[in-house]
Amino acid sequence: MHQHQQNILKKLARVRSARFNRLKDPNLDPKQFVYHLNQLIKQEYVVKTDNLYSLTRKGKIRLGTYLSPFKQMTQQGLTTLLFIENTSDQMLVVKRQQAPFLGHIGHPTTRVKKNELTRESAERLADDLGISGNPRLACVLDYLYDAPTPEDIYRLVMFVYYLRTDRSPTSQITSQEGETLWMTKQELSDTELGYANTADIIDSVQQYKVSGSPQFLSKRYATVL
Repeated sequence: MHQHQQNILKKLARVRSARFNRLKDPNLDPKQFVYHLNQLIKQEYVVKTDNLYSLTRKGKIRLGTYLSPFKQMTQQGLTTLLFIENTSDQMLVVKRQQAPFLGHIGHPTTRVKKNELTRESAERLADDLGISGNPRLACVLDYLYDAPTPEDIYRLVMFVYYLRTDRSPTSQITSQEGETLWMTKQELSDTELGYANTADIIDSVQQYKVSGSPQFLSKRYATVL
């Protein structure tokens, strides 16, 4: 995909819709910009409705191929999810502020850097959130996400770490991924803004809490959302 088309997708990543003038690159010839915008519409990555441009579901999936840190996450194929639970059995979740998952709610995540262990990535994520404690490996999840076109198919190997905290639901916690919330398992399972793998993550952690042994799940999903 051309760089100008990638730039348009990235601009649409942080908004639900935008007008032409907001998307236009002032340093690009207007005819060239219109060409690349129309190419995105033709490929069904972008849709125009009442003079507003927005990402299609296909566009959100495609965006994940180019967007950092999601690009790095999928290229390396390793990511860490932190399952944080308080004494009221509420989970710390994040409402994402950037496409391809803009507005969706899930557990805090981070990519595993090349020079760190998955445990170290979990500790780093906990530290970034201001949560103290010792994250414990609860499960390893091997996911394959299908997509409309072969080049958009991607897989993730996710290391889920469990962390119990006495932090109050009223305490302020900030995340680079978006707005933080405390939710019960039922509330997260019921939300329409969750992920396809949310129920499996919750179930795997519950099994870990009962058995004390890390779980393993390998599964194919039709979509990430």
